[in-house]
Amino acid sequence: MSYDKQNQITDCCYCGIRPSETRDHIPPKCFFNKPRANDLITVPACRLCNNSFSEDDELFKGYLGMHVARFGGIAEAFFKNAAASTLRRKRRYTNEIVSKAERVVLNSREFLKIKWDSDLHDRVIERIARGLFYYHYSARVPDSYRVKAQWFNKEPDWEIHEEIQIFSIANGEFKYGVLKVEESADSIWLFEFYKSHWASAIIADNIED
Repeated sequence: MSYDKQNQITDCCYCGIRPSETRDHIPPKCFFNKPRANDLITVPACRLCNNSFSEDDELFKGYLGMHVARFGGIAEAFFKNAAASTLRRKRRYTNEIVSKAERVVLNSREFLKIKWDSDLHDRVIERIARGLFYYHYSARVPDSYRVKAQWFNKEPDWEIHEEIQIFSIANGEFKYGVLKVEESADSIWLFEFYKSHWASAIIADNIED
């Protein structure tokens, strides 16, 4: 079971229905290089919710590794030491990723252009935003609110507002920022993976499709 600071059993930070029996890593710990840093973030989750994330996590790891590998350094190490081993071990993930790829020719050489599964991407980003919201504010995102994820093809402006709070964990493998409206759950979240993949999430009660 997971407990709060008063040693009381807490509810799952995702469903809010079942008591938490596990700790869920936010972002998932499989997104980080080994040996993993000791400052990874965890939040209380019920076993049903936590177990339901595993397939998304593994597939997202494959996409992330293939996307960031070209940037070298810790990003390339993540692909070689984490993502690639998963893709070799679970061929159906590899087949799924390749099935969505496009063949492109560059300098007379043929390459595969990997296209992310956008629904998968947004589900994982939404969960990270919900988990970090709980981590920072000790409360679930209200049921009346929505979380809208967005992909960035370049680094966002981390100084969009003077009150934005910026955090970094795992030796810079993951960076995030949050700008929250006082007395409200309305908030904007910025995410950076391996200094080479960026996304955001908006939490609000009036988001339109």
